[in-house]
Amino acid sequence: RDTKHYAVDLVQRFYNDKFWVAARYENAVQKYQDAFKDFGDAELTQWQLAAGWFLSKNAVAKIEYIDQERENFSIYKNGKASFDGFMINAALSF
Repeated sequence: RDTKHYAVDLVQRFYNDKFWVAARYENAVQKYQDAFKDFGDAELTQWQLAAGWFLSKNAVAKIEYIDQERENFSIYKNGKASFDGFMINAALSF
């Protein structure tokens, strides 16, 4: 097997580093060397867009949109699966 994985993150902070926006792109390809895998090489592609706010020194809130697609995975019907949606979270550090 040969696997290649690429990821790119872009983050921009503003207003004295209190807020930020971010984007992320990821791509992973699993190449199979035998013909046993009926769907061929598996590939995963993901986009993420986020915006966040440092509520205090120890607290952060974030909203994020994620879009992920999987192709040529033999465990899924027709070899494809995908999801997209929003995630809202907050975190505290001590």
